[in-house]
Amino acid sequence: MTTFISSMLALLTVSGFLNFGRISVEDIVDAIEDLYSIESTTIDFEQYDQDYESGNFIVDETQTKIGKDFYEVFFNNWTNVKYEESFSVTISEKPLPQLGSRVSVLVNDFNIFEIDLPAKYDIIEEMALYAVESAKQFVVNYEQIQKDLEGSDLKGTGIF
Repeated sequence: MTTFISSMLALLTVSGFLNFGRISVEDIVDAIEDLYSIESTTIDFEQYDQDYESGNFIVDETQTKIGKDFYEVFFNNWTNVKYEESFSVTISEKPLPQLGSRVSVLVNDFNIFEIDLPAKYDIIEEMALYAVESAKQFVVNYEQIQKDLEGSDLKGTGIF
């Protein structure tokens, strides 16, 4: 790492950055040391394996900060939701100039929630929590309908 730092300093000196006082040597050394001192994060692979095996996915198709904030609140409140069937949740966004963004929540390709959001975090958070509850209710209703359709009173031979 020392040879890397010295070669970077030589390159910056030759290019003129250090001669004109634009960047100090200490700043460069600090920045490089910060890059190499990134701590590794611990990932709970067991939780990811359970989510993968259950088939529950949340897909982020957002583009702006409004959409990312909505996704983060939704994701943090959706985790640890366990259902009998597997579901994929997609959060998509269409930016609306000067108005904010139109955010949609799809569960198994059914559009269950859509709203135009301004760039106010309080409103984004409230609507994301409402979207989580709407999605949970949709999943519960969907599972109940599937169970009802599989009941013995709806099965038959197909002969009238």
